[in-house]
Amino acid sequence: MNSGLLPLFPLPNVLLYPKAILPLHVFEPRYLQLVKDLQENGEDLLAMGVLEDGWDLDYFNTPPIHAIGGVGKILQWNEDTDGNYNLLVQGVTRASFQEEPFAMPYRSVAFEAIHEIPAIDPEEDALLRRALRNSLQDFSDETTIISKNLQAGYLADILIVAMNLSMKDKYELFKNPDVLERGHAVLRATQQESFSKKSFGEIPEGGDSRWN
Repeated sequence: MNSGLLPLFPLPNVLLYPKAILPLHVFEPRYLQLVKDLQENGEDLLAMGVLEDGWDLDYFNTPPIHAIGGVGKILQWNEDTDGNYNLLVQGVTRASFQEEPFAMPYRSVAFEAIHEIPAIDPEEDALLRRALRNSLQDFSDETTIISKNLQAGYLADILIVAMNLSMKDKYELFKNPDVLERGHAVLRATQQESFSKKSFGEIPEGGDSRWN
């Protein structure tokens, strides 16, 4: 689905990029209702919006979101003994969001999928992938195995989430669909970033919740 209307689950510090796996603990009444409505309607997609700075001043109402976020597909639904939900969500696509009027306890957005713009030159793409893998290996420790099959856009997104940047700076990198531009911007950012070594095991294509 490239467009449509989706319920909005906004968070201040989460970027849901394509193929990422994100665990969510849902406990607020309005978002519990969102999950129940999806289940009752046989649907599994939701919009993961990024709250703008100052969200904490109006969190329980309608704090503004950034224009670009992620669409996620719920892979697992688990209701605990308290009636809360533990979800496993996988990123499907970047998307532009236009907020819609809502009568439900939660908000909704009209979305348009934003497809990545891949590198045209295979050699340029290979060089970018190698540089991003090297940067990610520098960030992780020697136990991390990084597949050589990972695409440049996915590697760049992992680094965006992993870097110790402000959410504003991460969002500016995240929102660019051009793989070459985003990848090189991420590499420039890593040159100014001091990483603390982390162990993440093997990083397969398909996401790892520990990067979120």
